[in-house]
Amino acid sequence: MNIRQVIKALNAGAYKIVPVSGCGCTFDWHIEDGKLVDGSDGADCYEGFVLVLTENGDIVAEHMRYRPLVISQWQIGIPDEIQEKMRPPSGVQRWETGNSAEHEARRRESLIAFLMEGGYGLARSNERGFANEYTMIMRELPDGVVFMSVTREEAEAWADAFLYRGDQSTEAFVGFRLEVKN
Repeated sequence: MNIRQVIKALNAGAYKIVPVSGCGCTFDWHIEDGKLVDGSDGADCYEGFVLVLTENGDIVAEHMRYRPLVISQWQIGIPDEIQEKMRPPSGVQRWETGNSAEHEARRRESLIAFLMEGGYGLARSNERGFANEYTMIMRELPDGVVFMSVTREEAEAWADAFLYRGDQSTEAFVGFRLEVKN
């Protein structure tokens, strides 16, 4: 397809804007300075939109979150109204992380796997009695204990509470504490 045909197709509305996302990030959960960190490399994540011609499926442009619009093989100007439809959200609400759903799912699964390795005891403290304000606790194992059985259900519940960010009506106050043996 030549450049004139591409421009004609765009002007005629013969295109679709397709959401795309993917995550190839790796996670290495560990304790660092008393905090539980995911150790994500974060380099293989993307989320945004591609502009595709309906006639032949050619990709004209892509606009990924936090990155500028990239025009594929044709050096043409994309009309403003199309660019506006392709623009991924750049703002992040307080309950969002700014990452794709796939990234968050992989992050959660990797945390569950880490917790199930049995290197720590797991607990939750609701000191002040509020459903949205609590501290997630990891306890070092007592002397002589090298493994503590953690079920998938326990790991999922702990991970979900630890990763909770709140929602549109509730702000989350989730703390973390590592309890070390004396």
